Amino acid sequence: MKGLERSRQLFEDHVMPKLQEELPEVIPLLAAGLVGEGSECFGYDDAVSLDHDAETRICLWLDQEHYPKYADALNRILMALPKEIDGNPVHPVDGWRSGVFEIGSFYHYLIGLEEYPASNRQWLETEETRLAAAVNGEVFFDPYGAFTKIRKQLLMHYPQDVFLLKLAQAIAVAAQTGQYNYPRAVRRNDAVTANMIRATFIDYFVRAVFLLNRTYRPFYKWTYQALSALPVLGKEMHEKIEALLNAPWDGAEEGIEEMSQKLIGEMQRQQLTENTSDFLMDHLPDLLSKVEDKTLLEKGISLII
Repeated sequence: MKGLERSRQLFEDHVMPKLQEELPEVIPLLAAGLVGEGSECFGYDDAVSLDHDAETRICLWLDQEHYPKYADALNRILMALPKEIDGNPVHPVDGWRSGVFEIGSFYHYLIGLEEYPASNRQWLETEETRLAAAVNGEVFFDPYGAFTKIRKQLLMHYPQDVFLLKLAQAIAVAAQTGQYNYPRAVRRNDAVTANMIRATFIDYFVRAVFLLNRTYRPFYKWTYQALSALPVLGKEMHEKIEALLNAPWDGAEEGIEEMSQKLIGEMQRQQLTENTSDFLMDHLPDLLSKVEDKTLLEKGISLII
C-alpha cells in the first residue's frame, strides 16, 4: 500500500473517530491530508523508499484563528494513535512532514509565503520545485475550505507573463546548449563538455515541457518519472530522452534537433510563436512580445536564471 493510501486510512479509521469522540467541535474547522515533502506525497514511494522516511504520516491544518485554541488537543490525539498500521510505523509528528499546522505557516515553510504569490515578482522568486511540493499529495477532508483555497490558486499555475518569461529562459538555454554548443564540443572532440552540454539541454528541455503542460516541475530526482505522465509531449519525450542519453557522446545531435522541433511545434500549436525557424532561440522575440508587464523585461530573461 502506498503512503498516500496509508495516510488516508489513518485519518478515516483512527483520526476521525477520535475527533468525533473527543473533539467534535473542531471537525468543521479542520483540513486533513498529506502534502509537502517526501516521495509518498507525489505517489512515487517504492521499495527503495523504505530505507528512510517510510512511516505513515498525516497533516492536520487549521487557520490562524483556530490553531491556538485546538493545536494542543489535536497533537494529543495524534500522539495517541497506534504505533503501526499493517506493520508500517506511524509517525504522527515529524517536523513539517506530519502533525498539526497553522495553514499560513505551513505554506510559508514550503513556498516562502503564507498564501499564493500576490505579484509577478513573487511568482518569479518562488522556487518551482517548492510550488510542486505545495500542490502534491491529497487533501482528504476540508469542509472549512481555507487550506484548499490557497491550494486551488497555486494549482492554476503561473500567471501568463511569468509563464512566458520562464518558458523563454528554458528555450534560450536549451538552444544555447543543445543546438549551438553541443555540435561545437563534438567538433573539438571534447567528450566531457559534450556530455555536460547534453545533460544541461535535457534539464532545460524538460523544464519547457512542464511549462507547456502548465505543471510545476518537482524535485530533480522525481522529474523524469513525473514527465511520463504529462499529457503534452510527456510520454513521447520520456522515451526520446532515454534514447538521447544512450546515444554516443558524439552522436546526439540528431536527437537534440528532433526534440527541439517538437518544442517548436508545440509552441506553435499553443499559438505562443508564429516563427517558422528551426532554431529555438529565434522564437524568443515572439514569446517575449506577448509579455504585457514590460517592466519584467528590464533585466531580460536573466531575471529568472
